[in-house]
Amino acid sequence: MAINKHINSRARRIADFGLGNQTEDYGGRFFLKDGRPNVRYDGISFFERISFFDSLMGMSWLRFLAIIILLFGMVNIVFALLYFTLGVEGLYGEEATTGLGRFWEAFFFSTQTLTTVGYGHLAPESFSINLVAALEAMTGWLCFAMATGLIYGRFARPKMHLKYSESAVIAPFENGTGLMVKVAPFKANHHLLDAQAMMTLAMVREVNGVSKNEFYRLDLEYETVNALSLSWTIVHPINETSPLFGLSFQEIKDLQTELIVFVKAFDDSFNASVTSRSSYTASEIKHGYKFVTIFHRNSSGGSTVLELDKLDKIEKVTLPLSTLAEP
Repeated sequence: MAINKHINSRARRIADFGLGNQTEDYGGRFFLKDGRPNVRYDGISFFERISFFDSLMGMSWLRFLAIIILLFGMVNIVFALLYFTLGVEGLYGEEATTGLGRFWEAFFFSTQTLTTVGYGHLAPESFSINLVAALEAMTGWLCFAMATGLIYGRFARPKMHLKYSESAVIAPFENGTGLMVKVAPFKANHHLLDAQAMMTLAMVREVNGVSKNEFYRLDLEYETVNALSLSWTIVHPINETSPLFGLSFQEIKDLQTELIVFVKAFDDSFNASVTSRSSYTASEIKHGYKFVTIFHRNSSGGSTVLELDKLDKIEKVTLPLSTLAEP
């Protein structure tokens, strides 16, 4: 049930964030940790709502290569069955004496035809076998053109290589407290320039007896950095203009708070702008903790070491008297 808490009237509320205002129409968090919208599309067919191109572009390399190998095997099995059904005796040089042996000869002839290798040990003789071989050669030409395009696209597609801390924290900041998220790049050969951050806070409130989602644009200590080479702690000061001002941490939980973080930068390796996002629910916001420093000078003093395995490391701190009470 929504809690009717007083939210600072000086906070910047967004009239329409594009995620809907009626809480009864929305389930769970707005965005998943990896930045994908937490939405399931229904009412249309599977093939209409699924983009195979985007799925193949976005999946891991291991899964992508496994699908390519699987499809390669399936296509060759289909054509091997066609050759086998039409009679492998229509292949010049066929020497197998068993049914299984004939199938394997048909299968390997299929792989040679599909890839246009053509070792010359087997060659089509009958009209029907020649026709199927011609069809397979055209199929191979189309398949490898698509596979080549996908592989190139996966290498060339701009992508922000940015890690987010597992938790957000409410930590001491200046004379009060701040809501903080830490991010860091993790590709040494990708340089992010003119990085811009934006934080939006989503809360569930009861307005005139109706539960509504409300969204607030959060002011940041720094909204941009010229070069994002090390870690960046994005800080929202909890002051008189913050929607969190005057709320206890328990009230933040009761309001089903979700913090949505967007980062945009220019990647000079791709020569293109790249974006990234993540979100934190109230259970993923730690009260009275701070991030540890994750970079230091190397032993020779000639360069800086960024320890990405410590990005999620936090430590307990004592908060000053602030607007947020202990949970």
